[in-house]
Amino acid sequence: MRSNLRYAVFLVILALTTGCGGDEPALPALDTGPVVFVELDAAAAGFTNIISQVQIPIIVVEGPFSLRGSNIRYDGTANRLLVDLTITHNGNTVLADPVRLRMLAIQPAGVTGLDDLSFEFPFANDDVQWTPGETSLPLTLSFAVDAGVKVVFFAELGAGFARPAPVEDGTISGTVWLDHDANGLRGAGELGAIGIMVELFDGAADPDVDSPLALDLTDNFGAYSFADLPVGQYTLRVKPQPGLVVTTTAELAPSLPEVDGGVGAVGDLDFGIVLEPSSSVSLEVAADTMVRSDVTSRTNDNHGADAFLGVGTDKIRTLLRFDLASVQAPVVSARLEMTIAHYISGSGQTYELEINRVVDSADRTPWIEGNGSEVTPAPSGGVWVNEAEGVAWFGAGDGGDANNQSQPDFDPFVYASVPVVQNNDGAGDVITWDITALVNGWINGDYPNHGLFVRDVFLPSTFRQVWFGSRDALLRGYTDPRVAEGPRLVLDLE
Repeated sequence: MRSNLRYAVFLVILALTTGCGGDEPALPALDTGPVVFVELDAAAAGFTNIISQVQIPIIVVEGPFSLRGSNIRYDGTANRLLVDLTITHNGNTVLADPVRLRMLAIQPAGVTGLDDLSFEFPFANDDVQWTPGETSLPLTLSFAVDAGVKVVFFAELGAGFARPAPVEDGTISGTVWLDHDANGLRGAGELGAIGIMVELFDGAADPDVDSPLALDLTDNFGAYSFADLPVGQYTLRVKPQPGLVVTTTAELAPSLPEVDGGVGAVGDLDFGIVLEPSSSVSLEVAADTMVRSDVTSRTNDNHGADAFLGVGTDKIRTLLRFDLASVQAPVVSARLEMTIAHYISGSGQTYELEINRVVDSADRTPWIEGNGSEVTPAPSGGVWVNEAEGVAWFGAGDGGDANNQSQPDFDPFVYASVPVVQNNDGAGDVITWDITALVNGWINGDYPNHGLFVRDVFLPSTFRQVWFGSRDALLRGYTDPRVAEGPRLVLDLE
């Protein structure tokens, strides 16, 4: 009875607020709905979320299905929030099990993970069917969280799909740091380099000729990692770019061994770098997304995991943010470069693409790149755009769902403006904006670096978009032939 049908996707948001417990009375019954708030004042507190149907390829399975949470409690000794979930089939269609809850994201970022990322509901029988009226046994979710913190999580609920194939568990990780004295040894005051691209190759590959197996950008601490790797030999390096010099061994050759039937892990594969003065440095974008509000149903839809960044009709905008912590010299010039991938609709169109600075917008800054994609199936870490996280997460009440969050505000001052003519500027062409004044303002601390908007201010009477390459095109393994290089910030240093 196993089925190969894909996940049925739901956006289930449960906000569980830890309290201090005590003798307060039990809470009244909660209304059902996509957002549930539970004050943790009584062990009897709970919730029920009614799901009307399961949509899977080929058929739509009518519900309702009831997802219930009970026995919500806080373990103060372990700082863990626990909730028991059950799922009931109240429809009339027999489905093949398993029924699985797959965690996609948790808010706030400070909450350290669940016990696992994927949870299969247990059932009392093993007849490989989920039948009408059948209720699962309790499935306990556990969060590591301090008292008083609100936890919000997103989930996929699936029924009638095959068990996922096991993945490799080998990992390779390390750090890239700014080696100010260029001695190849990390000193106490030498910080991690943010937004540096690290490349991983098969051990037999030639890094100067062959394509990498995977790419990763260093985080706020200069850390990178590659996961789900099989046993074998690999080659690792910092992606070469003008003005960047590696002060340690330029290429490393880690080997992942087999360990107890699985794959081992190799860490502390570190690189020291310096950025040469009087040179040109190209920084990869730290976060990018397209947001739309051209029609009501698209209000602020988030395309943070898409292969393309669209701009058009001033209602389809691109948000970019570059991390400048690695820049150690005054900037003589700063050029934003974006590569055209494709045009949507029309011919002979003229776009007037302006750059505006994102300003402090309270809960809407810093904005979140998000995980939405219109590609099906969505790439690793992505979901269909209608189930995506919002650009600036501060609660699903804004617009009614988690994907319709307000965009941040922008300064109306135009830092740069470039015309893009469809008949002259084609796929593969690089569009350049001079944003030296904007970047120096960020570096000098004149205003916080919340990023920038790319907007099309020429308003035609018909719908149109120009697509640019995004950083996710390569990071998430897109194979679309139109994929282009993501945004870059090219700096000439003094």
